[in-house]
Amino acid sequence: MAVHTIPCRVCGKMFTPCNKTSGALGAFNYREVACSPECGAEYLRRVQVARQKSSEAPDAVVSTDDRKNNDNKSEQKRTRGRPRKNTNE
Repeated sequence: MAVHTIPCRVCGKMFTPCNKTSGALGAFNYREVACSPECGAEYLRRVQVARQKSSEAPDAVVSTDDRKNNDNKSEQKRTRGRPRKNTNE
């Protein structure tokens, strides 16, 4: 049976990953993503920094401008097939 190898996510070196997941062990398992404890620590540091940046990002700004809603009402919707007869006129 062939040995499964993957590249380290930090240094790129090929290694044989551990078969047990972090969920099964109950903690971060560097052997899933990195070739050594040092690379595993660096990978975990990078992940934590990336997660902190996304949590500090400001919330999306929601526009309450009514102009957008009014502009859409004046335009007819584009539909497939034969256009409907205008009964409002």
